[in-house]
Amino acid sequence: MSIVLRPNQSLVSTEKALALFVDVLEALDTPISLGVAMRIKYRQFDDLVRLSLQPSNYVCPLRFAKDYQAISGLRKAGFLKTTIDRRQAAIDTFWKAERSCAVTNQRFNSLMYEGGLKKLSEDDPWMASSLFKAKALIHRILGELPRQLDYRFGPGATSLVKGEITLPKKYSREIHVTPEIYSYWRDITGPRWASHVSNVEIVSGNAVTFVPKDGKTDRSIAIEPHLNVYAQLGIGSEIRRRLSPWVDLNKGQDLNRFLASMALEWGLSTIDFSSASDTISRGLVAFLLPEGWWKLLDRVRSHRFTLDGEEYVNEKFSSMGNGYTFELESLIFYALARASGGSRVLTSAYGDDVILPRENADAFVRLSEYCGFQVNRDKSFLTGLFFESCGQDYFGGVPVRPFFWKDLKPTTHFKMSNDIQKLAISLQCRKLQSVSDAFFLSFGKEVRQCQIPQGYGDVGFIREWDSASPGLKRALNGYDGFITKAMKFRPRKKSYITSHSAYLASLDLITETSQSPVRGAGVYEIRPLGTFGSWVGSGRVV
Repeated sequence: MSIVLRPNQSLVSTEKALALFVDVLEALDTPISLGVAMRIKYRQFDDLVRLSLQPSNYVCPLRFAKDYQAISGLRKAGFLKTTIDRRQAAIDTFWKAERSCAVTNQRFNSLMYEGGLKKLSEDDPWMASSLFKAKALIHRILGELPRQLDYRFGPGATSLVKGEITLPKKYSREIHVTPEIYSYWRDITGPRWASHVSNVEIVSGNAVTFVPKDGKTDRSIAIEPHLNVYAQLGIGSEIRRRLSPWVDLNKGQDLNRFLASMALEWGLSTIDFSSASDTISRGLVAFLLPEGWWKLLDRVRSHRFTLDGEEYVNEKFSSMGNGYTFELESLIFYALARASGGSRVLTSAYGDDVILPRENADAFVRLSEYCGFQVNRDKSFLTGLFFESCGQDYFGGVPVRPFFWKDLKPTTHFKMSNDIQKLAISLQCRKLQSVSDAFFLSFGKEVRQCQIPQGYGDVGFIREWDSASPGLKRALNGYDGFITKAMKFRPRKKSYITSHSAYLASLDLITETSQSPVRGAGVYEIRPLGTFGSWVGSGRVV
């Protein structure tokens, strides 16, 4: 009988995952790793998720990589039972950011309306000059207001569509808008959707909620009003397009990762911020952006938010959940970095992950903190041997990124095995290879048949050709490739064949007219996987 698993099921129990990681720690065999193993054995999970390292205490990439992996593997594990109130920790961080934005708003209101700019120019001419450099660059990047915007929906929830999320449901007969854009709802929806709408409800703003982040805290996000997020995503796309000659966000994080790998050799610093999106204040955006752009962004954002049933006025300009926050954040940090002296070639910003020449890093930190941002000292590296950006870590130019086991899902056992095997190869550790092999053999034949090459994710055990070939079949019909097995997700689809909403969704070029996948709904099952071209394994320690 074929194995079929729901998204919240796993072939690995919490106890098996913990025992496996203890085997990894013992194979690493350092004082740090053995100390972590003892914490797991005695269920000291609060201490485990609070562990940290100081890269400045290390000179050897290999030793650092082992200890870094030891403290990182379960740091984000949602299946650990701790006594930490992660939601309360996130609430405390949220309000700290709001208080910070209130102070920054007062500072920039003074600059713009109370003669504070003249005083700043006299007391700190560098700061005043840097602010105007950032402002001028943002004006140059954004240019004139667009005549038309490509409004769209994203994959996430809105104030109207939660739980069972499909694109056709978002083109509903009812829409939510904030008071600031109520007069414009027909212009935003366009005539096709407007003719379909039967009810327009005014809502005050967004709703703050929390999602898992790591073992110490949750992350705050905001669920935006339905039509607002539709407009916000269109504006975000336009900002992204205009920013692309300077920083191409469509290419993802590749530039930041490359610069991080060269940081030691080229004299760069990698800088990260705490609660970056939550500390983009209203006053800062009003000061830096052209007036027309500021009015456009201000009109479609949520001016108020609801938290635990209470309504408040936003001190921040836009939160994570707003459709243009990421692009706005990248734009502001890039402009501040360039205004601090960073060259165009060696300066990059992807959200709040910033890289710039080392000689300009202190100035950038000073300018950013004046603008209300808080540098994350634990994740910012101005000097030294260790640098990180956008999920890539380097020590002395050597990649040392650890793996993280965050949750237990249908494909978690594949990820665990592949993670250990990759670590064994990078550290050339036979004991780790043995741990991976033993874990692989602990599963039944049907699961072990899921052997795949690199490049397909963690839908199977990544193996060498010689190991996987007994379970392969040659592709038919003249194709140069092979058929293997993998654990693949089969989404549940909902039919909208007679729905007007499906017609509107089909114009979005994202979904078929007749059916739409329900986000996150479906099952995982072992199914055929076609592989083409060369078979690339992960290698083995021999």
